[in-house]
Amino acid sequence: MLTGCWLNIPAANLYLTEFSLYSVGIILIRKRQYGVFVVMVQDLIEKAGVNVLRLLPSDMAEVANHAQSFNLEFDDAYQYAVAEKYDLTIVSFDSDFDSTTRGRKKPAEIAPLLPHS
Repeated sequence: MLTGCWLNIPAANLYLTEFSLYSVGIILIRKRQYGVFVVMVQDLIEKAGVNVLRLLPSDMAEVANHAQSFNLEFDDAYQYAVAEKYDLTIVSFDSDFDSTTRGRKKPAEIAPLLPHS
């Protein structure tokens, strides 16, 4: 279970793309925050059990299709393709998803929906 000021949701219901994991890794390693990256992976994925999802090379045509259809950059098209493939809701601050069929939820929109202890 991950908990925080507004977050109280089973980690088994949370998903992170491998792309996002690597993106955070790139930033933290570039900033020489090696330990922070390792602890993040251990805490979120290994201990809490947040699910990590990836796309296969055979899914890249869908990424390109979503990029073209919704005028998304690669990173957003990848996230969108994962959401489509696994039928997930996109939770993001990024308004680029607003022009897509699937749309997005803002983090503040899901906070009232989460169970509180």
